[in-house]
Amino acid sequence: MLCLEEYRDILLENGFEEASKNPYHFWKILTEKTAYIINLKQLKDGIGIVYGVMSTAVFWNEADWKFQHEFGRRDSECNLRHYIEITSKDDEKKADIVIRKLYEEYRLIDKDTLLNTVKDLRKQFIQEITNILKPLGFRKKGNQWRKNLTDDIVLQFWADKSQYSDLYYFEINIFSQVSSRGLWCYSERLKNVGTELYGCDDYSQCLFDWQLQSKDELREIVNRSYKEELLPLIETDLCELGKKPFVWERCICPRDCCEQCWVEKNLWEAKQIR
Repeated sequence: MLCLEEYRDILLENGFEEASKNPYHFWKILTEKTAYIINLKQLKDGIGIVYGVMSTAVFWNEADWKFQHEFGRRDSECNLRHYIEITSKDDEKKADIVIRKLYEEYRLIDKDTLLNTVKDLRKQFIQEITNILKPLGFRKKGNQWRKNLTDDIVLQFWADKSQYSDLYYFEINIFSQVSSRGLWCYSERLKNVGTELYGCDDYSQCLFDWQLQSKDELREIVNRSYKEELLPLIETDLCELGKKPFVWERCICPRDCCEQCWVEKNLWEAKQIR
């Protein structure tokens, strides 16, 4: 099996550039505002490759290009990205075919077409969540899916895009629709939704890469979240729910937003005294 250094030689021979301060991060200019990205990672049993196309329109000046030449791009900064592992000779042949095919397909793509392609894929990702939660009584609003617990109190599942990358957090929130303050009665960010498979700092237990992780993984996460997180909240009377420590410990409201707060104030005050 080829080692990372051999892959490096192949990529450099084919016109790719390597980041000077971040080894095994490669790119090749395609058009005026697009580039092909290949990032290599050493795995325990082989090599992981994140490959795809990114818009270089984010580079506004020489400082941006200098950063690109020194560090390359993180996996999540590649607008259209795929992942493949090589652990055998057969994997090498497969990887060569799919990586070359994507390169040829997007070799002449312009920035706007690339971004529109990614936009359509993102819609499909959001639709996958809707397909699961809509039959369970949730209504979609943007990247949020909501279900009323009472006429006023709403339970929300939220696919929240990270402001630092093209990855998503999944959150569960409870809030009042009539409160003008817009604060959560309860807020929990889901863990164990990401994967360390790619060996990259972009990925933590809370971040989901909607392009590199499969639809089956997404469905498993949303279904598990419903059964283990959402359903217990739905099936518990609000008065009883407000007494649960896990609720008032994750309440970020100062308790003066609503005329009647359903989260037990005496428990909140006891927590504050400790």
